[in-house]
Amino acid sequence: MTSKVSIVALAASPEKGMNSDTLLEAFLEGIKEVLPMADVDKYYTMDLVLAPYCHECSNEPQKDEKVFSELVQKLQKAQGVVVGTPTYNFNVPSGLKNLIDRIGFMSLDYRKKNILGQPPGKLGHLKTYFIVSGGTPSSIHRFIFFLYPGFWLRVAFTYYYAKHGGSFYGGGLTFRNQAKDQPKLLKKMKNKGRRYGKKLKARSER
Repeated sequence: MTSKVSIVALAASPEKGMNSDTLLEAFLEGIKEVLPMADVDKYYTMDLVLAPYCHECSNEPQKDEKVFSELVQKLQKAQGVVVGTPTYNFNVPSGLKNLIDRIGFMSLDYRKKNILGQPPGKLGHLKTYFIVSGGTPSSIHRFIFFLYPGFWLRVAFTYYYAKHGGSFYGGGLTFRNQAKDQPKLLKKMKNKGRRYGKKLKARSER
């Protein structure tokens, strides 16, 4: 029996409709073709208005963080999380970094320790996919991939025990060379979204 699939999409670009956001939208279109009844909730990190990481913030969303509170509830029930982000100085924008730090309270079980002496993760129900845009050509990225957001995001979510479902780097994308003007690239992203959707569908049928 197939259970309904829920997916959280996180757009980290500080501007809507930019390269990483365009790639993310094409990817989500592919998912919806495979899972037309799936619940897909998209959040822009710039809309979350998160307080900086602090001791009080490490336990739960604050009273004025209503959108963040809603996002936390969605993540706890979702089967997939897709992140679309630009590359900022070899890493992600600060809003996404702050969000990943802030969800630690729901992503780690501080009452226990694994064999490394660290709190075990609680996001084993999530299958991730990371979409990254950047100005560096894809050919160069292949050799220094470990310096880019896709690698860091995988490490961060693996620490939370989430399952890695794949990643994609769109290279050579700038203000002058935009993803929206590249139909072949968008078609490729849609196909990748279909494949990811099929993985989630297979998990839901187990």
